Amino acid sequence: ALIVVAGARGNEASKTDEVTQSRLAQLMGRALVRAAAEVGAAIIDSGTREGIGAIIGGGVAARGFRSGLIGVASAGRVSFPGSANENRPDAAPLEPNHSAFVLVESETWGDETDVAFALARELGKETPVVIVLANGDELSKQQVLRAVRMHVPILVIKGSGGFADQVAELAQSKPEFVADSLLAEIISEG
Repeated sequence: ALIVVAGARGNEASKTDEVTQSRLAQLMGRALVRAAAEVGAAIIDSGTREGIGAIIGGGVAARGFRSGLIGVASAGRVSFPGSANENRPDAAPLEPNHSAFVLVESETWGDETDVAFALARELGKETPVVIVLANGDELSKQQVLRAVRMHVPILVIKGSGGFADQVAELAQSKPEFVADSLLAEIISEG
């Protein structure tokens, strides 16, 4: 199986309160990572040492799992030893427990989404794929919309904050009209 994790990174993730961050760390870093290891699933995330990527990478390392953990990020937004961004203060460091990285030539977060979903589509030809949305921001909305259009199941972590809570609330209340057309598509077709 393949699990694609969508969620806030960097500054957006740090806006989450401490209790929610702790719950996410337990859920994602223990339960999701363990489940992936038990079924031999690979995980695709942002690959950074911030937000969800840090939680997943830390969970894999802390429990000694050998899951395929693939980070997909915009090369101009991340840093690693020997990179041009190594000393750039606004660059997100890559999370060291990932088994592979796919870096997209870009200076903008979100430009890696196409590559991440192309990778998921290719890997998903022979294995089930699921998206897990925890917290999230506008970039997460684009990722979830992509999953909806690919007919990929989406698990939304209610109570994780951000976009995930917005989706969970709308999915439960089933309003007749949602003003945001992208969000309406996610709710009606996802």
